[in-house]
Amino acid sequence: MPAITSRAAGLLGVTALGLGLLTACGGSDAGTAADGSPSYGECKVSGTYGAHKLTTVDSGVLTIQAALPAPGDYNGDTPRNVRSGYSYCLAAEIAHRAGIPRLELTNVSFDALVSGRTKDYDLTIYQLYKTPEREKVADFTDPYLNVKSGVLVRSDSTLDATTIKDARIGILLGSVQDRFVNEQLKPAQQARQYQSINDMITALRARQIDAVVLDTTLVMLNARQIGDAVKVAGQYPVGGDAAIMLPKGSANTAGVNTIVGEMRADGTLDRVFKEQFQPFLGGNPDDLPEWSVS
Repeated sequence: MPAITSRAAGLLGVTALGLGLLTACGGSDAGTAADGSPSYGECKVSGTYGAHKLTTVDSGVLTIQAALPAPGDYNGDTPRNVRSGYSYCLAAEIAHRAGIPRLELTNVSFDALVSGRTKDYDLTIYQLYKTPEREKVADFTDPYLNVKSGVLVRSDSTLDATTIKDARIGILLGSVQDRFVNEQLKPAQQARQYQSINDMITALRARQIDAVVLDTTLVMLNARQIGDAVKVAGQYPVGGDAAIMLPKGSANTAGVNTIVGEMRADGTLDRVFKEQFQPFLGGNPDDLPEWSVS
């Protein structure tokens, strides 16, 4: 499993704050690959078609749920025009290996998703943390991605692993970083909690705070989007493991877990990350300096 960072709980949870439960959905084109097996948008699938068996909500369709927009994970503003992305292509790999010819993507709110209030889906791939609270309402596979926490600062900042303790730090309310900053890092000034990533980034650029601590992929995505105004200074080995989520009691949990293990062993997890997600980050998260709490 690649030891990189993801958007997991904080992002995945929080970029979707404020969205209502949506019902828009769209499916992949029913194309055909050179070997006669189905194709899935722009994803390059591998492994043996139909080597595993899954029982889906709709025959011949793997229905996945996510909170859009989610660039890098699901590339497109609506379910109907998503044809690539890290999480989308992982779903395509699962569909291919399970002999399912079509993907159907449904857009839902993050809160409804992780609270177990959504229905009629097969699985969710959204870089979600597997937590005891979520396991009460859903099933999870073994992890497919390790996540860490990045530090986003203004481009003129000289903050480092030592001086950050004297800085004004922004964190997302209820995130893994919220607990880490308050219970482990313990800055001299009380960290400021925000309900949304946009508000936190705006505060950083307005010099109301000095740093943002958030999932590393999220800070990298924001740094690439914003440009020269901000930079990623480093990352902490704090976060968790992202896993695929299925409805509670799903008959497919063991089968999907087997496919995930197969993709880890044959290098597919690493390949899809490098092909589909890393370009959106502007670099490799592994290349960022790792900070420790002194």
